[in-house]
Amino acid sequence: MLPRWALLAALGACEPGRATLGLLDDPEAGWWAWGDPHVHSDWSYDGCEDAAADCGPTGERPGAPFVDSAVAEDLDFAALVDHAEADRYEPDGEGGASLDIYAGQAAVVAELRAAGPLGLLGFEWTAYRDEVVDGHARGTHRTVIVDPPEGCLGMRVAGFRLEGGASEAGQGAARWVQDGDTPAVDTVAELWATLDRAAADCRGRWLSFAHHTAWSVPQRTDWGLAENAPERETVVEVLSEHGADECLDPEAEGCAWGVAGRREDYAPEGSVQAALLAGYRLGFVGGTDAHDGRAGSLDDGPGAV
Repeated sequence: MLPRWALLAALGACEPGRATLGLLDDPEAGWWAWGDPHVHSDWSYDGCEDAAADCGPTGERPGAPFVDSAVAEDLDFAALVDHAEADRYEPDGEGGASLDIYAGQAAVVAELRAAGPLGLLGFEWTAYRDEVVDGHARGTHRTVIVDPPEGCLGMRVAGFRLEGGASEAGQGAARWVQDGDTPAVDTVAELWATLDRAAADCRGRWLSFAHHTAWSVPQRTDWGLAENAPERETVVEVLSEHGADECLDPEAEGCAWGVAGRREDYAPEGSVQAALLAGYRLGFVGGTDAHDGRAGSLDDGPGAV
């Protein structure tokens, strides 16, 4: 079972001092809500719910393990934040059924809410960049959680265009297709501006935070680059199944959780300590970053990556 890291009250990024998405009316009352703010399922192009079946969905539809595991782990909340780049999922490949990803996510979130835990809808915004600016690497990954939970199409923003408009699974026939009119923005500031406009139209709200910030693979968040500044964020993800992103020196005592064998991929300039030394005031959350759909579980099986 996942150590109970994640405190939803810390996620009050929209209005400082107020709890997010209505779970807590009074953060000072002393009731803590535990959950998992970072879960992927087969709605993501790197999801892998059933490794024995070419990473196909488990259950009647993608995301079924998200509901089952959140209930089994007795979580108060869980967020389904599949990648935003693809719009449609074709589990049997081209010519088969074509499922709307955002609507599918929202249906899974609604199912979780009906089962008891607070289901949260969101996405991962991935800014892959191969550029270096003044010695600092561009690129970052942000988790975004939105309200209303049934979704608002404008509050889903891609970080890049899929080559050829689609991504094929490393195994099986499945495809994830990006529609031609999908918005894609380059920087965190553009992401926030897009979310603001959509939230105004939808009477919605949102929060975001950076994750796996110190891992060169898949990509770090270099806090020395101004465009990565968490100016509208109050927390950062410090732990996930990728390991700990805390320390400038992963060799220091207490800093090696999950790092063993991957130190060559560790980027100190992306560590949480580097962000704090840069003057950013941030609280901390942990999420699984599970790609098998199982909220609250680090027992992640072989994945698509």
